[in-house]
Amino acid sequence: MKQLNVPEEQKIDIDFEDEKLPSSVRTFRPLVFKAGEAIHVLLGPDTTEGVYATADTVATALAAWDRELQELVKAEGVESEVRTYVLDTLNASPKKVW
Repeated sequence: MKQLNVPEEQKIDIDFEDEKLPSSVRTFRPLVFKAGEAIHVLLGPDTTEGVYATADTVATALAAWDRELQELVKAEGVESEVRTYVLDTLNASPKKVW
């Protein structure tokens, strides 16, 4: 799956081992970056094809992204490279993501 990349100075370092993070964030390790005043979280090639959320804080953006990911997983009849990647990863994971 193709992942959007942004300039290093926009990226926000996240400790993906932090157990306070949603388990989906620890599993998928989405791109977290700042553009303007907003925090953006993205898994995928762009904001329309990927799992995407934005908010004012990192914690709020990660929580919103987690909800968007859950909605994508539940979505019946949605065909996308990102959804296939997410479902394949969840099916291969020995640990529960939610």
